[in-house]
Amino acid sequence: MSSDEDPRRRGARSVRTLLEGSTGALAELVAGARRLEDVDAALARVLDPAVRAHVRAIGLDAGILTLLADSPAWATRLRFLAPMLREELTGVGPLERVAIVARPVSPERVAEQPVRQAASLSDETATLLESIADGIADAALSESVRRVARHRRQ
Repeated sequence: MSSDEDPRRRGARSVRTLLEGSTGALAELVAGARRLEDVDAALARVLDPAVRAHVRAIGLDAGILTLLADSPAWATRLRFLAPMLREELTGVGPLERVAIVARPVSPERVAEQPVRQAASLSDETATLLESIADGIADAALSESVRRVARHRRQ
């Protein structure tokens, strides 16, 4: 028996087809999802690919676009870009504000981060910094340079 003859397949429709024909609250939900897809496509056009990889549109309601950044650092960068995004994304509807939400950093992600080694200098570089410090008239700046020079390799 072929799949065309399978009684279970008779009248089968794709989920997309079912959703397109929906009404009521489900139709509103589908329309909202389509708006977010449009916003995501617009973000792909206006954001640098390096930034775009770390952001997702998660809401568009009453003129407020909500973006989710995958870390607090990317959220900060997006906050600087928010005025540009308001101007560039006018095609998705009137935007009064762009809200940025950062995905919380889980304790597991923090534990995965490698421990940074303290910076160290070669003897030659340390000696050069000490001689530069000798020529600086400002005592506080001279002491700061000397402090850096003390980070010699052990």
